[in-house]
Amino acid sequence: MARSHLEFLATRLQLGFYTKDDVITEPARGAADHFYIIKQGRVRGETKDETGPAEDGAWELVAGECFPIGALLARRPVHTVHRAVADTFCFELGREDFDELLALSPVFHDFCTRRLANLLDQALAGVQASLATQASSGETSLAAPLSSLIRREPVACLAHTPIGDALRTMNAERVGSIVITDAERKPLGLFTLHDLLGRVATSGVSLELPIEQVMTRRPLSLPPQAPAHEAAALMARMGFGHVCVVEN
Repeated sequence: MARSHLEFLATRLQLGFYTKDDVITEPARGAADHFYIIKQGRVRGETKDETGPAEDGAWELVAGECFPIGALLARRPVHTVHRAVADTFCFELGREDFDELLALSPVFHDFCTRRLANLLDQALAGVQASLATQASSGETSLAAPLSSLIRREPVACLAHTPIGDALRTMNAERVGSIVITDAERKPLGLFTLHDLLGRVATSGVSLELPIEQVMTRRPLSLPPQAPAHEAAALMARMGFGHVCVVEN
């Protein structure tokens, strides 16, 4: 980072202290309002699951790591509870200063977007590993029709929906993608977390713009009776991670 940008950061950082088990940030507090850099100590991210204790889905951050970049870029609450594992010191930067530094420093901007991309890749790898485990254990047959694999109604919105509203819907439903449809529920496009990174967070696009301006148009689609292996082959061939199941 340029010296002037480091000075900008140094003059705006505050030092926060958290004793063991203190909650630093959590979903209930609303949209993320601070960027944290761990100076000393450890922070655990806990995912709440009704079927087990929060620690079951926990991961840890150590000195030098930072959070919650994704929530700050998307103007949303965090998905996890960030809790001090031991007495912990964090440098803290307010959201407005975070946004300003993001615009001022290409190096900081690149770091944040690469960090978010890495987290997305890790999440996708986890999903793929889970699917592979299911397939090898016989839980999912590639010959099964797509209709048998559907677990919920699709999360969707209309083309004129503001980007910010679509993101809030994705956050509330805890999904990584949303289908954009017309009034008759015909899919027009798809918006994913990768689109958020590549078309919104890195481009300074206003969250008031309609989602149709940043969606991926003409999403892949197959009928409900199509076998799972056909969907897998189609996604692999086209380089997409989603396919819409559409009843003609």
